Amino acid sequence: MNPANGYATEKHSPNKQLIATSREAVQTAENACAIAIKKMGEEHLANERQASVDAQAKSQGQANTAIRERDKAQADANQSRLMAQQARQDTHQAQDDKAAMRARLSSRRVTVFAGSSSAGQMYCSTPANTL
Repeated sequence: MNPANGYATEKHSPNKQLIATSREAVQTAENACAIAIKKMGEEHLANERQASVDAQAKSQGQANTAIRERDKAQADANQSRLMAQQARQDTHQAQDDKAAMRARLSSRRVTVFAGSSSAGQMYCSTPANTL
């Protein structure tokens, strides 16, 4: 553009040379503008691609977290089921033990002797093999 300015300020410069140089300067400016627009478009596409990759990575991370949380919840539920089953078994065992104890106690013979001469004294007799 400097040669075009020089030709324009000179009084005796040929018009054809001024026009040619001016056209060249305009064409160079248009080319630079087109290159800049193309570069901006490419940068925009690159930014969109990167944003897409980032969003996909974030989404995958959230999915992985959800899977881990689901697996932990399933493990906790399984543990709770096992504990409930053990509690039921313990309850049944306690009931069986209680019934066995009652049966042993009822099989023992408790004899209370109360006589006129020994009023108030109690004697207990149990079979020798139950002690």
